[in-house]
Amino acid sequence: MLLPFAASAHGIGLNVGSFIGQGAIHANFNANVGNKEGHGTVTAKKWDNDGDKDDRGVHATTTPVVTNASTTQAQLVKKATRTNAIANFMSSISPAVSARIAGSGLSASSTATANAQLADYNTNVANAKVQANAALTAAGNINANNASTTNDGFVTTAKADLTAAANFLKTAQKDLMSILHAIFNA
Repeated sequence: MLLPFAASAHGIGLNVGSFIGQGAIHANFNANVGNKEGHGTVTAKKWDNDGDKDDRGVHATTTPVVTNASTTQAQLVKKATRTNAIANFMSSISPAVSARIAGSGLSASSTATANAQLADYNTNVANAKVQANAALTAAGNINANNASTTNDGFVTTAKADLTAAANFLKTAQKDLMSILHAIFNA
């Protein structure tokens, strides 16, 4: 038995033909994942009895929509929230690191260096929080009702903010590792 379905790299197609009135109705439904132009459209066209497309028939096409806007938004919000949680945790251990520096018995110059690294650490963590919050704001603006170019701009901004936040956290981690290395080797 042949099914009226077809699958390809471009999506899943459903072809249904039935004779209604004078001609056959031929409907194609393409369920494509992605936000490329033309994907996610529904078309219905009337065909003559001889199989040609009839200009007098039904020509209904919906406008393309960003079918994955909510998924993209959810992924970006998840990443930004996780980045913010990591930055909050890293911020919360700063007082303990400061106490370790003070009680470590480091020389005066080593203590000054460790305190400078801790100040840089705190600055990088604060910058990561700012970038993560900016990514949350950009991700919050993504909406399926927006034009795809508008959503693409928000996605690009959110990804750039997340990359910047990750870079700040990596720099902060290096600062922390330098401080801990100095403390434990004192």
